[in-house]
Amino acid sequence: MTRRRSRGRSRRHWLLVVGIVIGLLALSGVPPSTSFSTGDTARESGITVVDDPSAVLGIDNHLTMQTGETCKLVDVTNRFDTTVTVTVTLRTDSEKYGNLTLGNGREGNETSFSLRADSTQRVGLETKNESTYDGDNVYYHVDATATDLDIVATDRYSTIDDDTTGSCDMTV
Repeated sequence: MTRRRSRGRSRRHWLLVVGIVIGLLALSGVPPSTSFSTGDTARESGITVVDDPSAVLGIDNHLTMQTGETCKLVDVTNRFDTTVTVTVTLRTDSEKYGNLTLGNGREGNETSFSLRADSTQRVGLETKNESTYDGDNVYYHVDATATDLDIVATDRYSTIDDDTTGSCDMTV
């Protein structure tokens, strides 16, 4: 009769149990994986628009204006071969400076107009007579739309400078 020791087997059995427990603990710390077959992300393209009176949508910004006067803010020229609708809007922090005008009355903080191909429209700003505005920038946005077309030029500005004389240039 041969005697076998059961102690060795018991020790291996416990090592196997301990190994399985350690493995399960290690796997429980791994975050679950997620898989997918398709994804969708928003993609937009943006093209920087510069102040360029000769561009397809010409934006000829007037550099300075005076308080208490109606001064040219911007000339917008349409060089597309179709009519566009143009909207000029004072930026919210610039609404305090005055009212936009197309030369025939106050338009408020925003004005819209149709602009035929090869046409120009001057937009002015009737500034409040407030000397504390001297040196401030008046910010505005220009948006032009037509079928399959949307051009946005944001954060354009003119500076209020009471030291300049005769430079308002608001002939309509």
